[in-house]
Amino acid sequence: MSQWRGLLRLLGENAGRERRSKEREVDHLPSPLRLACTVPVAVAAMVWVIMPLLSRWFAGWLSR
Repeated sequence: MSQWRGLLRLLGENAGRERRSKEREVDHLPSPLRLACTVPVAVAAMVWVIMPLLSRWFAGWLSR
């Protein structure tokens, strides 16, 4: 578990460095428009990644 924590910390530090060095592409957009861009990506991740995992994990319970 500590291996993952170290990797996430390293990724977070790199992301912070990049964010400080240049402005993100969506920073100039208004908040509702940012949300409108983010929601479809989140829904797609839920449908194609998370739901199949959940249905595999709980298949026995769901089929009762």
